[in-house]
Amino acid sequence: MLNAVQIYYFFVYWQELIENNVFFLVCHSYLDLTFVLKLIVMFKRIANKIAVAYFLLIVILLNSCAPDEKATSENNQEQVLNQALFNGQQEYTSKMDAIDANEQLKKLNSLSFTNNAKSTAEAIAYLDEKDTEVKIIEKFSDALTGNYGTKTFYIENGKVFCAKEVYFDAQISTPSFVERITYFKKNNQVKASIERYAAYEEDLEQAPFKLTSKKKISIDRALSLLNHTGEFETSFQGFLNHNNMDFILVGKNTPDGFTSALSIQTQDATVHYLQKNERKMIGCMLDVSHNFIVDGSGMTFQVLNEISILK
Repeated sequence: MLNAVQIYYFFVYWQELIENNVFFLVCHSYLDLTFVLKLIVMFKRIANKIAVAYFLLIVILLNSCAPDEKATSENNQEQVLNQALFNGQQEYTSKMDAIDANEQLKKLNSLSFTNNAKSTAEAIAYLDEKDTEVKIIEKFSDALTGNYGTKTFYIENGKVFCAKEVYFDAQISTPSFVERITYFKKNNQVKASIERYAAYEEDLEQAPFKLTSKKKISIDRALSLLNHTGEFETSFQGFLNHNNMDFILVGKNTPDGFTSALSIQTQDATVHYLQKNERKMIGCMLDVSHNFIVDGSGMTFQVLNEISILK
């Protein structure tokens, strides 16, 4: 099959052949010279249009068949980002993705705690249809180090099989956002850790992971937040009035312990007793339940549901 260039030169050759034999055509025919010249011009125009059309068609086809360099580059980058760094990594990733994609999980929030230095801590548990924890997210900010972020623990059969940290590290030479994933064996020993860095959190997804030394990470603090134990126990710390709203304070009974404030919407017998004996009851252990409401300004705050004194 002739290509566009061959077709074009064929028509050029044909035109030249006709032009060179104009005299022959006139002399050996009964055609008028003017008519022959018009005929030649007409054929030249048709030939030029056909040749140009074929040429443009071939160029378009060649361009459409050429590989998309941008798409190829993006595919190569995606392959780099998704390549496994150790045997079995894909199995872990698939289980994590399945948990993250499950929109039927129940959500259970801990109290939100803060201390005098303005460090903060809270946790969120995600439960399946059997009320079994399959994921726990710990949110934190450390006023002393400047670090802040999240730790997400993925759980199977009551054991953490993977933990993902995404946080701003203000302690390294060039403060950056870090994403680190630690994978656990069935015996709770660390199998591998990978990490990546970026100047901005939104750029982390474009950075490739690299294997790093095995990192130890514990779920204990997140569980303490959810269970109100340890540094996040709920001992009575007094009352607070702010913007014409009454709050009860609970937390660790130490000078710089973490505390949490809950809005009092109803005055039950226990609240009334604590108000009458506030100073004497400081430090006594309480069992509290709560939920969250959003006020007219869009501010979310904790509301006390039930409270009882533990003996």
